[in-house]
Amino acid sequence: SAFYSTETSLPDTTTMTRVFKGNITFNSSGWHKIALQTPFNYSGNNHLQITYINNSGDYEYSYPSFMTTNTTAARGLYNYAISFPTTGGTLATYVPNMRLSIQGCGSGLVADTVFVVDSTEYELAIDDVIFPDNSSCVTPNTNISIRLRNDGYEDIPAGVDLTCIVNGTTLTGTTTEPILADSTLDYTFTTPININFVEEGAILDFKVYHSAPQYSLTVFNDTLIKSINVRYQPEAPVAHSCITLAGLPALLYVDPQPPASHLWFSDSLANSLLHIGDTFMTPPLYDTTVYYVSAVSGKNQIIVGDMNSSTTTYYIPFYGYYNYGYSSMIYLSSEIGQGGLIDTISFYVANAPTNYLMMDQRIYIKERTEPAFLSTETSLPDTTTMTRVFKGNITFNGSGWHKIPLQTPFYYSGNNHLQITYINNDGSYVSGFPYFKTTTVSDNRGLYKHQDASLPTTDGTLVTFVPNIKISKTGCKSDMVVDTAYVLPSAQYELAIEEIVSPTEDGCAESSTNITIKLHNYGYDQLPPDIELTCIINNTDTITESIHDDILPDEDYYFTFTNPINITYVNGVANLNLKIYHNGAPTYSPVIFNDTIEKNIRLFERAANPIVASSTIDFGDIDTLVASSPSGLPVYWYSDPYGSNLLNVGDTLITPHLLDTAIYYLSAGSYLNSGSNYKIVGDMTSTATTYYMPFYGYYKYSFSSMIYLANEI
Repeated sequence: SAFYSTETSLPDTTTMTRVFKGNITFNSSGWHKIALQTPFNYSGNNHLQITYINNSGDYEYSYPSFMTTNTTAARGLYNYAISFPTTGGTLATYVPNMRLSIQGCGSGLVADTVFVVDSTEYELAIDDVIFPDNSSCVTPNTNISIRLRNDGYEDIPAGVDLTCIVNGTTLTGTTTEPILADSTLDYTFTTPININFVEEGAILDFKVYHSAPQYSLTVFNDTLIKSINVRYQPEAPVAHSCITLAGLPALLYVDPQPPASHLWFSDSLANSLLHIGDTFMTPPLYDTTVYYVSAVSGKNQIIVGDMNSSTTTYYIPFYGYYNYGYSSMIYLSSEIGQGGLIDTISFYVANAPTNYLMMDQRIYIKERTEPAFLSTETSLPDTTTMTRVFKGNITFNGSGWHKIPLQTPFYYSGNNHLQITYINNDGSYVSGFPYFKTTTVSDNRGLYKHQDASLPTTDGTLVTFVPNIKISKTGCKSDMVVDTAYVLPSAQYELAIEEIVSPTEDGCAESSTNITIKLHNYGYDQLPPDIELTCIINNTDTITESIHDDILPDEDYYFTFTNPINITYVNGVANLNLKIYHNGAPTYSPVIFNDTIEKNIRLFERAANPIVASSTIDFGDIDTLVASSPSGLPVYWYSDPYGSNLLNVGDTLITPHLLDTAIYYLSAGSYLNSGSNYKIVGDMTSTATTYYMPFYGYYKYSFSSMIYLANEI
């Protein structure tokens, strides 16, 4: 009726029935139900002992409190620690209040008999849904395949009617082959189902049954009810080859198929990822080149490691109490599964650091065939053979999974093991560093070294554990298809739009401005006139004009649209989107990538010209010239028409003694071709320095503030 004074250890659970294993969420007050996965038959003849094990490996501040009742004897026992305790518990004279849901009065026992015949002539069963399988990749239009089984000793003839109901859609079919005795038959319904994917995933609820009771003595296997999860399978890309000239790039493209993304590779084995997107601009080519493209979709998060593990480490991926360090980890292909584009990795933080900042962290990834480090692999791995996927600062705050979005996603083929190298190049240390949940492995799959003086490169320690990791990668991928860039040595004509010459980014412009572009003829014959050019401004206004001159072979040609564009400025700034293309393809332009140019340009409004008045003076006299700015800006006076020699700033200019007619040049505001004006405040001949402002790099946290005077700016 109570615990003995010696019963302070974890009770022997091998002599008990485990009735629950899983996660429990406590929300609000009152009775909290725990539905037992394995109901327990309580005889009523003895006392009831319940043992509760918390194996969370984590802690929270807002934990629940439970109502209790005092007892006369030690009927309670507990212990807690930072790792799972097994001894040294505390006996208590109270128990938490509990509500049991039990059956009422039981009846007497009666017999029920299952009669089993040695054999039967026929026994038709719906065995399973064999396609799609759980977590498989399927297209939106998919055929369903099932497996039928005959447990009888006679063949079941063809002609069995079948029904499959999937998410409310009914499919019917009839077998066309016999089901041999003691054998199976796979059947595919000819009508596909249409799957409605939500965020590239779907749940399929199946009910499959046959209509042949004459071939089925038992009834439990006549109907199959099953639910599975499936993921969106993109179609193979529809690729479009293109033509380019030697020395020019090529623009390859595939038809978009959202929500899938397209990955471009230089080889058919997908070892070298070149680009992600529906289009791919190649480097300059000098020979016909073949590229490879596949479609991928969805996200698939894989956890590698035992999440029930209670072991932790602060050595891998980094030890924050040291200035520098390196570590490397190997995760097996059997643990990761199929290939995909890895865009995020996460490590599980077992303690609760507070805004713990690690600066200049670097992460590298590669595939390798060896499943463990060799005994000689104790140095910093050669990162020149790896892909750098992250370089920057990382802040750890709180416990749980900590995501690290990769700046350069890594394409994992799924054919080899994955090696991740982590470099801590912070250069300083601080306490409160994170601990990471780990999993013990059989081989040397972990490596680390840390020190204060500088980044170590040799004499690392090999270990038989790795930090648990969550890998976020693309889910389903299509077959690889070929896309070819055909390179011609030359062409009769090749008209290219090279650049937008005017207006320029961050330039100054009036509200009515003409657009100038640069064209080039890469062909060996001169281009005839009358090729049309079209300019679309901010996706609304359109200007179309024709080239009126021949363009000689291998020559630049500058074209200005005679009709100006009207620019609306807001607070002196306007943002333009200009899209310009010609209609010469394909006759005058077999290469397509340079037929169109599109650019976003920020412009600053040029102030109105100052108002001036010429004057006449006698030979040798001094004159005072007066001007005003309609925009209210200061007037700048120059001696040259290029605005390079500034004479004065103000509404007046007093000339020297003039012996001949003189011309001066004025602007409202500083005369600039660009809207960006660089102003240096400070003495650039000074030899004084500081490491306190704007920040002191030797400390992890700091602030500074500075004031610069209006007359300096």
